[in-house]
Amino acid sequence: MKVSTEAEAAYLVAVLNAEVLQPAFRATRRSDRDFHTHFWYEVPIPRYEDHVGLHRKLAALGRQIEEAAGTVRDEPPLRGAGQVKVCSEIRANLGRTGLSGRIDEGVRELLRYQST
Repeated sequence: MKVSTEAEAAYLVAVLNAEVLQPAFRATRRSDRDFHTHFWYEVPIPRYEDHVGLHRKLAALGRQIEEAAGTVRDEPPLRGAGQVKVCSEIRANLGRTGLSGRIDEGVRELLRYQST
């Protein structure tokens, strides 16, 4: 998927990193090995629209995720660490700072409107 603006990219960063999206993602899988290619049809994520306040809020949170991830990734103990370790530390940091909770709250609201 191509994005048109930096804000749209940041919005997608927030949405795709929301823990609340994981159950919906798992529900579309056929097995532990099948990452179903039609996930986006099963859990439709609305296109970013700048005039929608919730979309702008999620974009701002997405920018915060990117900044936090960069800070964690560059910590001396993680230099040279593998992707799994770095991702785990980033997620832990997002939880400690409350950022993941704010993202989940916004994405939960976003998906609530998509279920109709």
